[in-house]
Amino acid sequence: GISVKDLVYLAEGLEVGTFSTGALGSGAAVKMIDGTSYAEVDNLTVRQKATFRELIIESLKHIGGQLVLTPARMKCVRVVEEDTFYKCYFDTGDGEVSNEFVAGDFARCQVFTGSGTKFYWRLVTLVGEDWINISKTSAAVGSDAPESGDDITQLGNATDTSRQSA
Repeated sequence: GISVKDLVYLAEGLEVGTFSTGALGSGAAVKMIDGTSYAEVDNLTVRQKATFRELIIESLKHIGGQLVLTPARMKCVRVVEEDTFYKCYFDTGDGEVSNEFVAGDFARCQVFTGSGTKFYWRLVTLVGEDWINISKTSAAVGSDAPESGDDITQLGNATDTSRQSA
């Protein structure tokens, strides 16, 4: 049965298990805070219908190293190697994603791969709707070749001072 203690506790809210809030929390809770109800659970299954007045989607991410805010970026999906350049393609999402790179930009990729660091910093020589050409020769010393799956950011420009900061 339900005790008096349980009834008082339910009037303030309901906790299941050992409740703690946050991304690494535990248990579950439904509470009233300043006249507004809140619920926190690990997983939610709605069998019929869910109605949201506002939906905020968040994700927990880790950034090891640096986050660079620059005028252009792309996720490379295919690389074609030519004599003097690499042609790096990206997915436009049926035209929803535009190419933000311009010729003269420097394209940079730097990531820890588990066995070492992948790094390149190369001149963008030409751009198209869903691709950029990056130079084989105009590059930082020790630059690796681009590959499908690379996150490429714009970091600097050879002549345009408005694109030389991040």
